[in-house]
Amino acid sequence: NASLSQVIASFALGNRYRVVFTITGFVAGTVKAVVGGTAGTARAANGAFIQTITCGATTTFAFLGETLFTGLIDDVSVKLIS
Repeated sequence: NASLSQVIASFALGNRYRVVFTITGFVAGTVKAVVGGTAGTARAANGAFIQTITCGATTTFAFLGETLFTGLIDDVSVKLIS
């Protein structure tokens, strides 16, 4: 498993965030967006994805690659909903 992460100080426990990203060049594995420790749906294909994730107890945003994820992630947007 591998991850790419960034601390986002404005993340708050219980807030909902809309996460948008694009996967291209998909070969294998799965990847999940993670907001404050709460993981979104695992993705395993090329495409544009939109998820709503409720923030957990941390201030970290991450992509978690699992089962040897091989692909490119681009066009990432994270916006507060509530």
